[in-house]
Amino acid sequence: MIRGDVAPVVETEGLRDSVGEVVPLLSVSRLMVEFDTPFGALRAVNGVDFQIFEGETLAILGESGSGKSVCVQAVMGIIDSPPGNVDAEHIRYQGKELQGLSESEMRKIRGSEIAMVFQEPHAALDPAFTVGQQIGEVLRVHTGCTWGQAKRRARELMERVGIPSASTRLDDYPHEFSGGMCQRVMIAMALALDPRLLIADEPTTALDVTVQAQVLDLLESLKEETGMSLILITHDVGVAAEVAERALVMYAGQVVETGPTGELFTGPAHPYTLGLTDAIPHLEGRQDGLVPIKGAPPDPRNIPSGCPFHPRCSRAIEKCSTEVPVLHSVAEGRSSACHLAEEMFRGDH
Repeated sequence: MIRGDVAPVVETEGLRDSVGEVVPLLSVSRLMVEFDTPFGALRAVNGVDFQIFEGETLAILGESGSGKSVCVQAVMGIIDSPPGNVDAEHIRYQGKELQGLSESEMRKIRGSEIAMVFQEPHAALDPAFTVGQQIGEVLRVHTGCTWGQAKRRARELMERVGIPSASTRLDDYPHEFSGGMCQRVMIAMALALDPRLLIADEPTTALDVTVQAQVLDLLESLKEETGMSLILITHDVGVAAEVAERALVMYAGQVVETGPTGELFTGPAHPYTLGLTDAIPHLEGRQDGLVPIKGAPPDPRNIPSGCPFHPRCSRAIEKCSTEVPVLHSVAEGRSSACHLAEEMFRGDH
């Protein structure tokens, strides 16, 4: 659990420990990810903690380079070493430690227990094979079914994710699908083995607004239908607020704020979260226009001293440049890594 955070109340039968307490479906503690580069070590993730429970949707939110995608890639065990180096106090799925498992053991978990939908679906699909072959291959490798059985199941999955004329489109290649339809194919592949946890990494990137809404509606309906848990990786506050019960806000490889999305975005307790919410349009309009966050995220090889956000923060005080703020509780279920968190939480913006 994030230091100082409080587990949400989740209506689920879920896993329970020996005294009846609900156990997280996935628990990650003190996750560190570094990459060896010709210019030295690059720390992409620096001490991240998070949990997700059965039936819950958690958004991991931040700008490009914040480390959010690297976090889930580390959980999935798909970071090549070298150049990547992954370490954590624990990475537990259903109470089982994933660190130290062999590649064959991890393959049994990937897809059947934890599945992932990658951003840029056209790039993630193999252009040399039909979509039916690619969905069917997942089934054949993991279940040993015949090609005929795999093809029938692939058609059912394509129908399930709303691809029209699925029986004929099985034999089409990825380039014959739009970006939105390719994303549906990726979701069908991820659902092939009925995972308990689906990780969607920027699933609406590069899609137009209408298609984005359709993909998000699909993920929500599938979650309701199957009872699976969902981790949504996004840079879009609006997407996180619409889909997730809780959000984890990341900056420069660290968690800077966490809490229920409804509270987090209406009353942020960290200047970065406030900056993200101020930088998006609102339906009622803004008389003062959008307020972009000045500057750019830091180079991971050269993180500023103190609070990594202080060079971009209009509220920074002298302490912010010298002392690293600790993620701490500001209210039940709310945590912030800011020296001014309590003032912000009270609304002294």
